[in-house]
Order: sequence, then C-alpha cells, then structure tokens
Amino acid sequence: MLQAHVDSTGGVKDFPGAEALANEEFWGIETEFLIPAALEGQINERNAQKIRARVVVEGANGPTTPAADDMLHDKGILVIPDVIANAGGVTVSYFEWVQDFSSFFWSEEEINQRLDRIMRDAFDAIWGVHEEHKISLRTAAFVACTRILRARNFRVCIRRRRRISRRVSVGMGGARDTISANSDGSGRRVTPGIAGDFFAVR
Repeated sequence: MLQAHVDSTGGVKDFPGAEALANEEFWGIETEFLIPAALEGQINERNAQKIRARVVVEGANGPTTPAADDMLHDKGILVIPDVIANAGGVTVSYFEWVQDFSSFFWSEEEINQRLDRIMRDAFDAIWGVHEEHKISLRTAAFVACTRILRARNFRVCIRRRRRISRRVSVGMGGARDTISANSDGSGRRVTPGIAGDFFAVR
C-alpha cells in the first residue's frame, strides 16, 4: 500500500494512518535503530541530545558531527560509523577494478560471498579493538586501520630488502636465517629475531 501511495503521489505525505512529524520531532522518536542515510552532518550538537535510539547506523557519509558523536557516546548510544556501515559499495567497486585488471570475472554469488566475508572480518576486528580498549567504534576503526597500514608497510619494507638467495646457518642454538644484502645493493644485513618478527638492520 505504501509503495502504491508513493507511486501515485510522489512521496509518503498524507499516507492513510500515518502521522506527520516536524523535522526536529523526528530525532526524538524512541526506536531501536536510527539510520541517517542522506546528508552529511544530519546529527549535530543541536539534536544529538534528543536521540533515543539504541543504535545509530551511519548509512550516509559523515552524517554525525564530531561533537555529536561524543554526545551519543556519553549517552551510551552505539554508533556504527560510516567506514563500517556503508563500506560495501566501495568494496564491490574494488572487486570491479580487480576483475577488469585481471580480465577474470566472478559471478554475483561469488561477489556476495567475498563481500560478506570481508565485511564480517572487518567488523569483528574493529569490534575487538572497541571491546579491548573501551573506545567508540569510530575510534576503534581508526586504530584497526592504523595497525593494518603499519603491518602492510612493514611487509613491503622487508620484502624490498630481501634478496632472492638466502643463506641459512644452523648452530647450537637452532636455525637462523641471515639475509646478506639488500635488493638495492646497499650491503646492509637484515637478521630475523628469535620470534621471526623483529629485525635488526646493520
């Protein structure tokens, strides 16, 4: 019925049985989920205190101002930031780029499976940081992204310094890998540490 009303009138106004609300009244409705999905800065310091939702899901880009975000956090309202909530579109755009680049194309089912896995893994990682440090999901997202970027840069750095040939010397203390020179010929030596995750560059 609602769709037929929208098709015939061009909107939801005057839908039978519906109650019209002023813009400012809208933000004070008691609800489980509030999804700002249109404009930037919709939730701000003027209306944040009125919000009585349990969860705010940011469907738009930047719908909550920093000041309002702090206010919602202090009120105990969980805000799922745009970087998580609406990241599916840009993720699928990346899939399109990968397929065009490789000239190898996936089915819709494969794309949905990959998207579901990536989004779930990303949310789990961010939620873990949120729980561990007792910070907002928005802050946790930045922390998680920083960790990922640092790990990626570290991998790239080590890969660039690694020679194709590796010399392995085994002593009484166990196996030890020694990379005798960098790929750029600088002559510096890179030695893995005991746990394999610390490197000394000489």
